[in-house]
Amino acid sequence: MDMQMPVMAGLSATRAIREHETAHHLPATPIVMVTANAMRQHRDQAIEAGANSHLAKPFTPASLMEAIEVALAEGQGPEALDTTTPKTVATAHLA
Repeated sequence: MDMQMPVMAGLSATRAIREHETAHHLPATPIVMVTANAMRQHRDQAIEAGANSHLAKPFTPASLMEAIEVALAEGQGPEALDTTTPKTVATAHLA
């Protein structure tokens, strides 16, 4: 999910997806927020909106895969998460 899309920004889209899932008792869709916004406040906004992980641009294929793995593992419950894996991928130095 791009944080800054035209028409509906990524934060609004993520909130709308989460509200729809809740209202219809659907499983959570894994969401990776991809953005050029790499500051901690942007990461916090993404996670608060319901994104599973935050990935700052530019990113490598490896960091994209890591962000996807974090989002997928989170959807499988807390036992699937590696507690040492940050929700922010490729921007962990901001944590």
